[in-house]
Amino acid sequence: MTEVHLENRTHAEYLEWVAEDREMQ
Repeated sequence: MTEVHLENRTHAEYLEWVAEDREMQ
C-alpha cells in the first residue's frame, strides 16, 4: 500500500510521512 504512494511523493514528503507514522505507533 505505502509503496504506491511513495512513488508519487518526494523524499522530503516521505521523511515527514515517516515522522508522523512513527509518532502514531
